[in-house]
Amino acid sequence: MEKAVSAADAKRRFSELLRIVKKGRSVIVTSHGKPVAKIMPIVEDERAAEGARSAYAEGTNGGVMRDKALELIHRLPPSAVVLPVPTLGELFNLLVRKAKRRPVRARAAVLNWRDAYAVVETSD
Repeated sequence: MEKAVSAADAKRRFSELLRIVKKGRSVIVTSHGKPVAKIMPIVEDERAAEGARSAYAEGTNGGVMRDKALELIHRLPPSAVVLPVPTLGELFNLLVRKAKRRPVRARAAVLNWRDAYAVVETSD
């Protein structure tokens, strides 16, 4: 079960909330009683999973999986899709190694993803 806290409480108890998240639980932050944010643990394989999702959308596992991945992505508002820079590297590697695309074509696909969605640096 997720813990819910008001934004004001989250601000006052941020260190405590981080300890909760480090233990594997998620925290929902509310504003005026409505959920507005979720603080959750980072999954170690998250970067690879993000790369895999974009690779599915590129058709690496066939048309049916591509269509399903694209359908999921298109249901989200564009502002909800954020790509960490390492994800783009994962996508490039998957396209070249698994899908056997030429690097030039893989690069073009990665650049399309970069241009379509917000890209964020990570602290790795």
